[in-house]
Amino acid sequence: MGDGYWLGWIIGFILLIAIIVLAIKIMNKKSKLNHPDITALDVLKDRYNADEITKAEFEEKKKNLK
Repeated sequence: MGDGYWLGWIIGFILLIAIIVLAIKIMNKKSKLNHPDITALDVLKDRYNADEITKAEFEEKKKNLK
């Protein structure tokens, strides 16, 4: 067994890592397209609409966000 076997294993390992990284990047890109970014203000509005906080609390927290 010569040194060529080690070179083949190393190249194969590098290719495997590259494929995994590429797959993760593609999945992350697709998930961002499916779920638009939700801001803190969106969450605050949802909490107000669900009657979890009062109008005064909403206005105060909204002012703190800006």
